[in-house]
Amino acid sequence: MLLKGRVYLSKNQFNEAQNLFQAYLKDNPKFPMGHYLLAMAYFGNRDVQQAKASLAEAIKLSPKWQEPKLLLADSYLREGAYDQAIDQAKDILKDNPRSTQAYMVMGNAYMLKKNISGAAKTFDELTKIAPNNPVAYTQQGRILLIQKKEKDAMAKFEKALSLQPNYIEPLQYIISIYM
Repeated sequence: MLLKGRVYLSKNQFNEAQNLFQAYLKDNPKFPMGHYLLAMAYFGNRDVQQAKASLAEAIKLSPKWQEPKLLLADSYLREGAYDQAIDQAKDILKDNPRSTQAYMVMGNAYMLKKNISGAAKTFDELTKIAPNNPVAYTQQGRILLIQKKEKDAMAKFEKALSLQPNYIEPLQYIISIYM
C-alpha cells in the first residue's frame, strides 16, 4: 500500500496518495513513515496545515528522524514563520551538528528576518563543515554585498564558481557587481 502511494506521489496524483496513506494509517497509526508520506500528499494538495500536522506526528513518533524535521522547517520558512524555522533547524543540529540542510534553512531564515549577523555566523559554520558547498559561499557573498563589501563578496562568489562552474547564481552576482 505504501509503495502504491509513493507511485501516486511520483505521478502527482496526490488525492489518490492521500487516500491510500490515510487508509494505511488507520491500521498503523504509530508508523512514522506513513505520516511523513501523508504529509507529502497533503503538501501536493496544498493543504499545508494538515501536512504540518502529519509531520509533527511523524516527529513525535520518531524524534531523531531528520527528514520530517527538515520538511517542517522548510515549510515554516516558506510561510514566513522564520523563528519557528530557526528553532526547528536548531533542533535538527542538536542530533546532527553536520546537517547542511539545517544550516541552510537557519541561515536563510536569518537572512529573511534581516538578521545579517545571525545569517553570517550560520553560513560561516556551514562552510566549516561543508567546505565544498557552493551555495554556502554564495550566501556569504550575498551577505557581504549587503554589508557593501564588494571585493570580499566577489571572492566568495568566485569560490562558489570554482566549486561548481555551472552554478548560475554566483555568476549573476558577479555580473551585477560589474554593472
